[in-house]
Amino acid sequence: MRQLFILNCALLALASVMALVLGVVCLIYAVYLGEMPKLRAEFPFLIVSALLFMGVASAMAVATWTLRRALLSGQFGLLTGIGQAIGLGSIAGIVLFYLP
Repeated sequence: MRQLFILNCALLALASVMALVLGVVCLIYAVYLGEMPKLRAEFPFLIVSALLFMGVASAMAVATWTLRRALLSGQFGLLTGIGQAIGLGSIAGIVLFYLP
């Protein structure tokens, strides 16, 4: 279970950084939106991507929190399983979103 906890922490960190970077890119696009028409066409996809990664970061935070709580108490129950399912399901959603 310790390896799964490390994987959850890594995915939480990666999703959080990706959401932060995409948020900054959204701000930059918003500033230059009137300058180039190509930016206007890509802006909605960029916002959806940023929101999806924020959702994945939130889901991985839930998964990490439930697993940490289970590791500390020694009781692996339904909440731990649901937390892991939410985290892995959100990653699957990102994969499906970016597939053509």
